[in-house]
Amino acid sequence: MLSTDLADHRRSGEQALLAALRVRDPLALAEAYHRTAPAAYACARRLLGSATEIEGLLREVYGELWVAPPEDGPLEGWVRSRCFAWGAAHLRDAAIAPAAPSLADLLPDLAEAPQGTLDTAEEVLAGLDQPARLALLEAHDRGVASASQSAPTADDDLRRALLALCSAAGGDNGADDDPQARECELAGLGDWALGLLDPRAATQLASDLADDGACAALARRLQRGRRLLEGLPPTPDLGQRVLVAVLAATGADPDHGLPSALDPQTVPEPPAGAADPPARSAARGPRRVRPSPPGAERRPEAPRPARPARPPLRAKPGTIPSDQAGSKTRGEPEASDAGPPADSTDAPLRRRRSRALLVLGVIAVIAGAAILAAVVLDLGL
Repeated sequence: MLSTDLADHRRSGEQALLAALRVRDPLALAEAYHRTAPAAYACARRLLGSATEIEGLLREVYGELWVAPPEDGPLEGWVRSRCFAWGAAHLRDAAIAPAAPSLADLLPDLAEAPQGTLDTAEEVLAGLDQPARLALLEAHDRGVASASQSAPTADDDLRRALLALCSAAGGDNGADDDPQARECELAGLGDWALGLLDPRAATQLASDLADDGACAALARRLQRGRRLLEGLPPTPDLGQRVLVAVLAATGADPDHGLPSALDPQTVPEPPAGAADPPARSAARGPRRVRPSPPGAERRPEAPRPARPARPPLRAKPGTIPSDQAGSKTRGEPEASDAGPPADSTDAPLRRRRSRALLVLGVIAVIAGAAILAAVVLDLGL
């Protein structure tokens, strides 16, 4: 019978999810990846240029989350900050520029990305004023909430940047002179859209949005601006590889050295003087016979029918008859080596083949005539 008492964390709050990660619950890691993978993938893709580097960065980040999860949320902000730290370190080691040109404001010590054709999001970022662009980069790519940024207007700057991205995506009048932005007085909407509020503040803000239609509409537009910046989410197979690699490399409990599926498989050598290993068939042991069900009698095996005797071959002219086989000289062919006789039983088979070929030919002629007639009728000839 199937077990239906399946535990998962799809409805767990962030604090419960972090507590499950601290006790090494693999399902908690899977749920944490599911919730934060779009943000982590977007940050990695803006930092690194190749798919191999992006997957390697995600393995490092979620491996760290599995081994040393944070004590408190927000989880998405932690993932963004760790992606930036790992990715920036890799860029400095390789002495290469970030993939997104706008990240030059956060990484001035690295070479600037080559100025090629910019996508829509990069064009919007290039057109923003410096405070709005820095507020967005600090929040989205570094995981720093607006309240923790140095600029006192970071909350409003972040909101303006996300509204500009939403305007570029189409469907509204832009961020300038926005009545919804003027009517909504809730703080932290930009942080909420990027997952940077701590769990308690995020729960309270979600409750406030349910009671305020104008702010709820504004929050949806900020989320739309985030989607334009982040693009498509990662594919499911990438998540499978990341989770399997992390769990296989560290085991269910990182404190214990469990064997890893990624480690090379080694075969121990036998001690000196040991006997040779038995053959493969002997190592398998005797053949196992499936027992009969209770009360069933074993049926006796039916005798196999006797194979009919092969008719004697006719000797061709010039060959040695069977009664004179002893008198043939060495090198002369036996009667069985002479091949089948010309008038053997293959004659009916050849006749049936000839008839089948004749029928196929007649069918082909009829089909060709029908096609020709259809073409004539279609052309009106």
